Amino acid sequence: MTNNQSYGKTAIVLHWFTALLIVLVIPLAWIMGSLERGPLSAALFDWHKSIGFSILLLTALRLVSRLISGVPPAPENTPAVINKISGLIHLALYALLFAIPLVGWAMVSAAGHPLVYLGLWQLPDFVAKDHALHETLGDVHETLAYVLLALVALHAAAALKHHFIQRDDVLTRMMPSLRKR
Repeated sequence: MTNNQSYGKTAIVLHWFTALLIVLVIPLAWIMGSLERGPLSAALFDWHKSIGFSILLLTALRLVSRLISGVPPAPENTPAVINKISGLIHLALYALLFAIPLVGWAMVSAAGHPLVYLGLWQLPDFVAKDHALHETLGDVHETLAYVLLALVALHAAAALKHHFIQRDDVLTRMMPSLRKR
């Protein structure tokens, strides 16, 4: 870690780019789900799949970055139980950021639709075509996405609590521009 105990530039960029993609992919899912089948819904679905696969790739990079660089220590005044809960939430976020795109990939494969990344590369099918499996995976994909939304909200609320109530450096480690000069 750096001397100021903040995350490295790579971790910060990967974190915020992942956050941006999540902010894009979930409303995109709601919009495409409300449309009748047609060229617009197909195009939005293709974007949803590409963004989801991008999240999977970024999460893998984030995990490698985290393993190489580590994370700053928690503030000294943080109770051990809070550190444990925080660790479990981060673990759950990483698990969901892997699971949701993989389940989505399996879901579209089970439906018999290709996953063409950014309109350039067709990825291999993750599972064989199976309508019943597609339906089940669709429910799992949606449920996991809602769990992710809840954990992201909790994660953001905790960061804001640290910044505005506890007045420690937890948020500024991921947003160095907030540091007082």
